[in-house]
Amino acid sequence: TPRSTLSPYTPLFRSEATRAMTTVQILIYLRELGASVSEVGFFFAVSMILPLVLRILGGWFSDRIGRMRAMWYGSLAGSLAFIPFALAQRWEITLLGPAFLAIATALINPSYRAHIADHIPEDARGRVFSVAQLFTNIAWIIAPPLGGFLAQAYGSQWMFLAATALYAAAALIFLVMIRNNNSPMQPTQETPLSLWSSMRQVVPLAISGGLLTWILVSDGIKD
Repeated sequence: TPRSTLSPYTPLFRSEATRAMTTVQILIYLRELGASVSEVGFFFAVSMILPLVLRILGGWFSDRIGRMRAMWYGSLAGSLAFIPFALAQRWEITLLGPAFLAIATALINPSYRAHIADHIPEDARGRVFSVAQLFTNIAWIIAPPLGGFLAQAYGSQWMFLAATALYAAAALIFLVMIRNNNSPMQPTQETPLSLWSSMRQVVPLAISGGLLTWILVSDGIKD
């Protein structure tokens, strides 16, 4: 039912809120750690590239281990993402954060969408997707001012520790939901060979993506 499918949204709202709460503050924090403008640009380039690299792999893992377990593993990775920020004395250490966040995004985002597609009838699927996106947008509206308040009132390190706690709470909720799910995990035919086969299908599609796509890609690489 739509209610049972939206039930994972409480931890998902927390995970989206942590990203929204910290995204704006990371730029300021990197400058406080002594990063130059070009080094800040490099940081955000890495932050954009890693999710693209891991997205297909995350979707494959979701097919292999199940949607809820993939979201749980993703929230565990997200729990580790902000610890390098909280403990960093140099900006280079913070590069570990985007790596863990990329893992979290690659596992959580496709898994939740697939979870909706797996459980919601087609005639109600669009409405459920729209409600889920609505709450995601609300998280991105509410959380940035909260992050700014925490950083200004208590310091950036405490803001990142708060983000870690929120992601850890999401991981705990996912774990409880997995244990309360009495239905056995469906067997899967996904193997490393199937991953390789999927990659062979996706790469030609990406190469033939069109002129505008490659203009954007080449311009992003140059930046």
